Amino acid sequence: MDNLKKANHARRTKDIIEALQGYKNHNGNTSQLVPCLTEYLIEFFQRLDNDRERKWGDDYDAGAYLSTFLLRAAMLFEESDAEWVKKHRKICEDFWKGKTIGAGIFARKFDMESILLKEDLKTIMEEALPEQRYANYAILDGVGLAIMVYFNRFIEQIYIGKGMHDAIMHMKMKGAGGTFGSTKLLTFDCAGRIMLTFSRDTQQISFIKASEDKLALGAGVQSCNTDLITALTMIEDVTNNYAPEDFKEDPDVNLA
Repeated sequence: MDNLKKANHARRTKDIIEALQGYKNHNGNTSQLVPCLTEYLIEFFQRLDNDRERKWGDDYDAGAYLSTFLLRAAMLFEESDAEWVKKHRKICEDFWKGKTIGAGIFARKFDMESILLKEDLKTIMEEALPEQRYANYAILDGVGLAIMVYFNRFIEQIYIGKGMHDAIMHMKMKGAGGTFGSTKLLTFDCAGRIMLTFSRDTQQISFIKASEDKLALGAGVQSCNTDLITALTMIEDVTNNYAPEDFKEDPDVNLA
């Protein structure tokens, strides 16, 4: 009954941190890798909770977005040069040094694919928060993972990191856009939703999110008229070449 009650209430980031700390304390004698990744997840959520730029209201349900948080945590673990991330990554890398994997293969390579496919982080989250096993972790499976990895990198580095969300919120027009590299990015804010479209000529992929959702945690693909490789290339192109001064209001952007 207690678990059922918890499942029906919003989960704060502090609740997630508490659950992960409890899981770590009860699993201290397991493989060194599990405590290492659990410590990383704890610090990830602590930093998220302390980030004043990303604060949400008391009614915000962080537990509803566990799959997106988990994806971003995995991406950060693989890609970030921040000292706090490198500290955790080094512990995990040291764990694998000299260990034989398969037919005499040494020093397992840590990359996005291996950490997601092994599902260590997913397992830790499911065991730490057993009442939320209903959480949709499908984002970690299948072909759609590639698109969401690239899109979430764009969200973290550009939409949040370089102030695109705030720029859209302060614009007088509904439409805005710019060309970055060889890719055009268009946004349209209407009826409480923001559409973001990456395009080259007739090829495009669009995502949609709630206007007030600065973290874009509930974002997803709205439409796609291109192949997978082109979609990834367009998103990466904008991420690598975005310049805030070139993202401007555009009266020609509409839903027609």
